[in-house]
Amino acid sequence: AMAKRSAPQDSVLFYFAGRGIRLPQSGLEGLALELPAPSQPLALSELAAAIQAIPARSRLSVLDMDFLPGPRGPAKAGPPLPERIPLLLRQSFLAGVAQGGVVLATGLDPAERAQTFEGQGLLTRYLVSALSSKADPSQDQLTFAELEQYLELHIGNLSEVALPAPQHPQVLAVNRSAKLP
Repeated sequence: AMAKRSAPQDSVLFYFAGRGIRLPQSGLEGLALELPAPSQPLALSELAAAIQAIPARSRLSVLDMDFLPGPRGPAKAGPPLPERIPLLLRQSFLAGVAQGGVVLATGLDPAERAQTFEGQGLLTRYLVSALSSKADPSQDQLTFAELEQYLELHIGNLSEVALPAPQHPQVLAVNRSAKLP
């Protein structure tokens, strides 16, 4: 539906906050968004293909989730994600655009967990703060590199000292020095 309504000069934002699950397949086919019943999980490869079909100058995709079982918060570490996953995400979600990025709630460390603090997901909380100019000291529009520094400063530090598990968001961008769309 979005592909029919957008134009090549548009900027597109996809935002998912919820649970990620692992499927038996490998690569992006093995990572999926857990959707409310009765829906089937949506593999990241399918999501990336749908986002690629949207004509846009730039894309920003936010995945506020991890791929560990159970609710957010403390849990045993799961198996690590394959190291190639960030490259696959960048290639799949950002194919064919001049600028854009993918923001991930956590890195690849199996001990990391997407967490909540005071009732909000940490990534959502600090991403909204960053986008409301708090992360842009020069006030000349936030870059992907500034966004990643801000998220690590706030989420990484808070999770290391005050929460049960670490959380270190990743920002994958076409060009890290580019301004956010």
